[in-house]
Amino acid sequence: MPTKVLHVIGSLRLGGAQVVLKHIVENSSKDFEHIVYPLRPKDPMFDLDATVIQRNWPNYDPRKFFEIIRLVNQENIDILAVHLTKPIMGGLLASRFCDAKVVVHEHGPLVRKGLQYSFYRFMLKRLWKRASAFIAVSNNMRDELINIAGVDPAMITVVPNAVDLDEFDPEKTDPKKTRDAFQVQPTDIVIGYAGRLASVKGVDVLLKAAAKLPDKFKLVLAGSGSQENNLKQLAKDLSITDSVKFMGFCDDITNTISGFDIGVIPSRQESFGIVGIEMMRMNVPVISTGVDGMADYMIDGQNAIIFGVDNPDQLAQSIQKLASDDQLRHTLKENAAKTAQNFSIQKCVTAIEKIYTDIQND
Repeated sequence: MPTKVLHVIGSLRLGGAQVVLKHIVENSSKDFEHIVYPLRPKDPMFDLDATVIQRNWPNYDPRKFFEIIRLVNQENIDILAVHLTKPIMGGLLASRFCDAKVVVHEHGPLVRKGLQYSFYRFMLKRLWKRASAFIAVSNNMRDELINIAGVDPAMITVVPNAVDLDEFDPEKTDPKKTRDAFQVQPTDIVIGYAGRLASVKGVDVLLKAAAKLPDKFKLVLAGSGSQENNLKQLAKDLSITDSVKFMGFCDDITNTISGFDIGVIPSRQESFGIVGIEMMRMNVPVISTGVDGMADYMIDGQNAIIFGVDNPDQLAQSIQKLASDDQLRHTLKENAAKTAQNFSIQKCVTAIEKIYTDIQND
């Protein structure tokens, strides 16, 4: 009989945790059967080829918690895999009333700001011993689990996020067609960003850097988020609206990235930063803050250029340096392509399944 795994996640809206979940359930071996229970099922933006159980209950409805217990017991679940704050707290509490072993998959909320995350840290400090294992997406995340929540280091395994190397294949894209959609000239240099438009992502720093660049540099922002209107206003205040294109949410991020000459990740905090690997795989040279989890795979001057957090002057200088140095671009792209090969889906899934198997055999 296969090991039955119930994954509880906040929602199926597109995000890093959801991508990891998709990789796990759609590339699993026959030794595992996966069921997914999103706490917020409304308006999913994420297709998932798996058994998905949806309950259309309001936010903070206590029935959501009791449903975890019911599903574990009714479906004879062996492993309860919990992703993101509310599912992690709910799963650890539910472990008192069921026999499934809990695996906490920490994607990054532990270090975020805000009342919700403060409460999460408070609860995790008191509940972590209920878990059988922890998965951290980076070495930095592992250190935070130890230092902030007090988790036993022996319980934590670092399993980096993965990239679909077949999907993110530069040979399968048409950069010229993408650049035509950007409405840029062949001589323009496209500086690209892909991700949420949120304060933690530092897109305002990128806009300020863009204001310091010559007109031939064009900025393309692929993504949406809570800061979109503020960023558009900042672009107006900086008088660079003609040089900035807000693409909104892009469902074909592979082709979008293929049109970038330089990719920028100006994040103030990043648990892993999967977009960095995606850009590397697509032969786009990367300039990044290299914070937190990105330090696991970004090496300044070898496969990326690292600049200081909240430093638009240094970012602008780095962009101009990279744009004018053919040899540096070649070196970064060559080394980055090798780096990306280390983050295959199968490697990620195999490591996670080993954790599931090990705790079953304990």
